[in-house]
Amino acid sequence: MFINKAHNMSMKHLKNLALLLLGWIFLINPSLAEEQQDIEKIKTLYSNWKIAVESSDIDSYLSSLHEDIRLRPPGGDSVDGVENYRSFLGPVFSSATYQIQIDKPPVVTIFGNTAIAEYDYTIQRTAFKNANIKLGKGALTESISPSSYVDFLRKRDNGSWSVYLHTWRAQPEK
Repeated sequence: MFINKAHNMSMKHLKNLALLLLGWIFLINPSLAEEQQDIEKIKTLYSNWKIAVESSDIDSYLSSLHEDIRLRPPGGDSVDGVENYRSFLGPVFSSATYQIQIDKPPVVTIFGNTAIAEYDYTIQRTAFKNANIKLGKGALTESISPSSYVDFLRKRDNGSWSVYLHTWRAQPEK
């Protein structure tokens, strides 16, 4: 009887300790829940961005960008600012359609009001027949482009996220 009572007492203490630790974790670090919400917001941004690319919707695409966006395409010229990015995208979307295959979804790391997203996409480009449009240096021109992307994001005052720097490196076809 003494052993059973001691066992019940220690189990009760163990349960209380576990509850105390869980409460302490959430009390000390309430930002864990906020960080998880921010990661979900960023993943939604990329989902919406994919839809914008596949439907050639420049305005929706640009709505995900920071007003001081920096595009750094490999082998291409830098594009700074939303309106310059719009000018870059005009010929891109008016000359072809795009399908995005997600090879590795965005992995997001948050540092306060900034974040890094790393992901792998294969983009299939189907050029329009008779499209005689000059694309900006650095625009995708291959029919299939597997690439690894790295973006830096900033949190806006309203709690949404925007892409501040967008760049990638080409991968060999798989």
